[in-house]
Amino acid sequence: MSQKQLTVQAQATLTKLSSEKVRSMITSVLPKYLDATRWVSVAQAAAKVMLRSPSVIPDTVLVAVYKAAKAGLDLDESKGHAHLIAYGKVCQMIPGYKGLIHLARLSGEIRDIRPVLVQADDDFKVWADDTGEHIEHHPNFEADTTKPPKAGYAFIYWKDGAVTKWWAPYADIQKIAEMQITKAKKAAAKYKKEVSTPWLDWRKQMDLKTIVRAAAKFLPQSDELAFAVKADMDAEAGKAPIPTEFEEIIDDDAVEALEQQTDNSSKPETTEPQSKSGKSKAMPKAEYEKEAAEIIKQLMESDAALSEPEILDILVKSFGYGDYLKAPAGDRRQVLATLRQWLPS
Repeated sequence: MSQKQLTVQAQATLTKLSSEKVRSMITSVLPKYLDATRWVSVAQAAAKVMLRSPSVIPDTVLVAVYKAAKAGLDLDESKGHAHLIAYGKVCQMIPGYKGLIHLARLSGEIRDIRPVLVQADDDFKVWADDTGEHIEHHPNFEADTTKPPKAGYAFIYWKDGAVTKWWAPYADIQKIAEMQITKAKKAAAKYKKEVSTPWLDWRKQMDLKTIVRAAAKFLPQSDELAFAVKADMDAEAGKAPIPTEFEEIIDDDAVEALEQQTDNSSKPETTEPQSKSGKSKAMPKAEYEKEAAEIIKQLMESDAALSEPEILDILVKSFGYGDYLKAPAGDRRQVLATLRQWLPS
């Protein structure tokens, strides 16, 4: 890999990642079973590689690293648990299929998960009877592997000896792949760069991850596994939600890029206030602060033991997340700074 010098902006991002404030934010969401010092060191190395990409807005890497920490996934490429990937100008964290399996095993209920692609010339049968659903697969090791697979399945082996089975025709996986490749081609044309997507670069691994993710509905849902699956689905949908606590840390270019990617993905129906012209109006800063003061008072009077990020998240969602996102980045930072001053010590 080319050892390009980091730009001034990229170096500033790396400095932020090494700062006590960001390290503290990352380690606060990192599962306790992980060695925080080692995890952060590996994450910094992975971030530095991504920061050499000239098309990626540097501070979006901070958000991606934070998401990997919250999912409890290592960014060590040799493990294949999670990866930092460029989607246009935005860096996203996507879990690997090995990472999803790793999180499932941590529940203590799963012994293993085996995702399998059925090649075109393999002998493959699926049937159901009064004893359950059955899958029989005999691989043809002399088959033409240039043909696309015809199915995918997964066996979930539980520690109590039970086995859960899931399968789907490969056409279902192909639809997801084609949609993601089309998005990548559009992004490449927009930013005048080569087409790059994990669906082209690591097709087999992405196919296997799709199988594991589909089978995840049968798995015990830890916070980390649920977050990892959601982060993966967000990345595929082109969404890049910004963690509330990062509003004050990442620069305006990163905020704009992340919001633009999310805005361009899907437009859910909203009940936001409308102006006479029909356009949504952002809630004034004074309104945020007035409503937030009441919520903080209620939280202080309750017995809930909430962390600072949790309180900030409650505040933002309570006074209308859609309105909040439509406010200029500078206003949002000012609101968060004021709210943080009001929080109980």
